[in-house]
Amino acid sequence: MDGGLIFQPTFRYYVRDVIVSSKLVMVDLIFQPDGMSDAVFKDAKLRGEWFRVHPKYIGMDSPKDILRDIGSAYLSGGAID
Repeated sequence: MDGGLIFQPTFRYYVRDVIVSSKLVMVDLIFQPDGMSDAVFKDAKLRGEWFRVHPKYIGMDSPKDILRDIGSAYLSGGAID
């Protein structure tokens, strides 16, 4: 997983050992947290309310989370925080 600011339900990952034109290959993966219903996940407003009630999930991931979508793949320069 890439560092930096990441907002649920999207997590940004870089592909190890793959560099194109001196840039890292990045991909956004969208996960549904374990314990969140499908109806809540599909509604952005309900999803935001769910995270306010369940703050332990903010910025955290679990092996029980469900991969729901593969977002953009793009090239990005390395960053040092």
